[in-house]
Amino acid sequence: MNGRVRSLEGARKGPFAVCHPATPSSLMGTELVTLWQSAYTLSIVTLPKRLSGEGAHYVHANHPGFLVLRASGVYCVRMHQWGAQSEGDSETGDTSTDREPIADASVDVTGNVETDAAAADGSTEPAGVPVNPGAPDVNLESVAGLQVHELTYTVPGLNIERTLEVRLWYATDDETGEAALFEPSIPIFSDEFAWTDATVLPPPASTRAPLVVYSHGGRGFAGQISTVARQFVRNGWIVVAPSHLGQNLFDYQEILPYSFPAIRAYDTLAALDFMENLPADHPLSGRVDTSRVLAMGHSYGGQNSWLLAGLPLDIEGITARCADGCTPEDIAAFEAFRAEPRVVAGVSLDNLIDPNLFLDESFAEITTPMLHISGTEGNDGADIFRRAADANMTWVSLIGGCHESTTGTLPCDMLDLAISLQATSVYTVAFATRHVLGSTDEAVLGILDGSRPVSSSAVLQQGAGVP
Repeated sequence: MNGRVRSLEGARKGPFAVCHPATPSSLMGTELVTLWQSAYTLSIVTLPKRLSGEGAHYVHANHPGFLVLRASGVYCVRMHQWGAQSEGDSETGDTSTDREPIADASVDVTGNVETDAAAADGSTEPAGVPVNPGAPDVNLESVAGLQVHELTYTVPGLNIERTLEVRLWYATDDETGEAALFEPSIPIFSDEFAWTDATVLPPPASTRAPLVVYSHGGRGFAGQISTVARQFVRNGWIVVAPSHLGQNLFDYQEILPYSFPAIRAYDTLAALDFMENLPADHPLSGRVDTSRVLAMGHSYGGQNSWLLAGLPLDIEGITARCADGCTPEDIAAFEAFRAEPRVVAGVSLDNLIDPNLFLDESFAEITTPMLHISGTEGNDGADIFRRAADANMTWVSLIGGCHESTTGTLPCDMLDLAISLQATSVYTVAFATRHVLGSTDEAVLGILDGSRPVSSSAVLQQGAGVP
């Protein structure tokens, strides 16, 4: 094989890659190369059927330590982490357990290998989790780091300041960590696989991670989405979620401003702005793509996703219903809101959409792709699907699913959480991969058009506006 390889001196310990100049047609769907290190045969890696454009990369599903890259017509396979399975390699049958870890490597467009990714300031950083443009890689026990920040912003129209907590899920290479506890007084609201203030593993050098911004429901909390958020992180994403002051489970207020639906949207945009303007000393500063994001929300937060994605408010009706407790500033807050161009796709989870805020005919005006997932024992999505029949909307109904089946916060008698969370993760990550990243991977497309089944408990339908 005519691969160009560098840094193979001391191959037992050193990083390496094998690169091959070839046309896609000669490699797609074939065994590319047998990777080797000294006397060890590691694995045979198969290229996916499609890599989308220059700089595309793909983590092999069965061997997550192997990264396939395409650059300037050269296809490379490199080891970016130790990928051997403890019970032996599934393809080679190798059960050796005494191998030494391989240092990380990065591959440039010529197929050369550098032993560490150089940062802009000349320092080095470990290679992060590459974005997966293919079928979602889901493991409900995968680990992510979790940070809590605070932001303050001024609500348009109301001209009042709000100070919110913001939670941030990200990749980490820590081996142990402190489980996130979302409310100290209620220990069940925790996540043993989200590690508080774990070391940040930035995206691979010279790349930016795509972003999900999440809005929790009424009497909810940002950490409800933690399991699904970790699946996004596993596939190369960052997730940020504001705590909606006044509607948290832990500080719920019965009486809220008339304009609170708009305030929620402004909270979410403030979290997006926070990510766009991270302090320069934060490891993710400049490493998150905030130009094209997925808005996702549960319950009341699901309605928020539709608003952010461009569903027009019925300002005339909102103004006409302004009564006791409603102020001119409330109306000004609604009037000031505009669809957010950075939001290019939306996901709503088991929510309703208030007919006092949105007219049925307005659904025809939304062009942003939307995914709605609901449970038959929760807020059944049939009404939203009816109202959005002409929109670019995909509806997944979880048979037996309850209101919290998509977040896992509470158990559901009719549908096991392991099933509902797996399905929710696959559909949401695939939807984001398609509509935020622009992936045309066949597996992703199959998941979203229903030709590739995800779960026997999931029923998928598409609106007339789906291309």
